[in-house]
Amino acid sequence: MPWRCCVPGCKGYDEAKSMGVVFHGLPTRDPPRCRTWLRAIQNPRLHENIPVSKYSGVRVCSLHFRPEDYEEDFKAKILNIPPKPMLKSGAVPSVFPGRPHGEPGSTGTSPPAPKRSRTQVTRFQKIQQV
Repeated sequence: MPWRCCVPGCKGYDEAKSMGVVFHGLPTRDPPRCRTWLRAIQNPRLHENIPVSKYSGVRVCSLHFRPEDYEEDFKAKILNIPPKPMLKSGAVPSVFPGRPHGEPGSTGTSPPAPKRSRTQVTRFQKIQQV
């Protein structure tokens, strides 16, 4: 079954195949931590007051976690295999590029500029060439 990210506006599923995006389940076995995730995610369909056991199938994609939210996979390093992404016990989704600054759960930084291909020329470069 393909997973979908529960963060509003996230396209993690679309990028999952090409970018190696993985999906993490909400920590329903730890209700206070699960509620912290729900506050950070800000999905109007997911409420803190509903028993967290109802959210066992809800997923958040790895695009909403910082690299430092993951534990190092020493076994993978030793065996020279691809690492298995494991979240640290206190990790909370904190990367939400589409949210305005200052909103709870926003990163406080501006979203990255879209990448341009090498052949794409900006309007400013065209003017300079003329």
